[in-house]
Amino acid sequence: MALDIAKVFDWTFWNPLDPIQHGQRVPMKIWTDQSQGKILELAVNPRSVRFSQPKRITDTQVKEGRVYFFWSTGPGEKNLDVLTLTVTGTSGSILNRVAFKEYSQKVGQEKVKNPPQGAINTKHRKWMQLYAMTREPVYPDELEGDFNYAYIEYVSPLFPQGKQITFKGHFSNPLEFDEEATRPFLIDYSFEFIVHQTTPDIDSILQQANNVLVEK
Repeated sequence: MALDIAKVFDWTFWNPLDPIQHGQRVPMKIWTDQSQGKILELAVNPRSVRFSQPKRITDTQVKEGRVYFFWSTGPGEKNLDVLTLTVTGTSGSILNRVAFKEYSQKVGQEKVKNPPQGAINTKHRKWMQLYAMTREPVYPDELEGDFNYAYIEYVSPLFPQGKQITFKGHFSNPLEFDEEATRPFLIDYSFEFIVHQTTPDIDSILQQANNVLVEK
């Protein structure tokens, strides 16, 4: 049997057969206040997650050159703007294979060999749930009640082991996606998430990293 060298090198850093590592590499669970505790665990990992947090800096041209202004919320505070997550991924195959093979379903005392109307597979259902979450209103229609916060529980080898982070914020837009005729059952999607709060605080995680023994 031929040995795939690329896979060997990949497993050196992250072994997909290791149940401990692989179990932690499901990076996203998503829910909202409106979903009332119903947590969506993505069936397929996002392809990329981009962290963006610019500094609050403005500048102006003067006779002697350029002057920069650094804005903060108070003396000694950081001049960081809000953190934004840009998530891109692919739905995984939404093909309902039931419709392409002999299928029998018991209805009463009879067996029916037709797929149930509107049946979808798990990946398709979870993609539609994610789309629905990003379309939820921030406030109820009557503009009364609590803010409908969204949450992302994120696990990554980038952060210390066991340091999963929960991001609290809102979706800046409904899910954006593309359909391609060459692969109609794979949907590329993306969404942007504006972070209001992180638990634990990212600064505390970075500070704790200085107190952790590092193997050479």
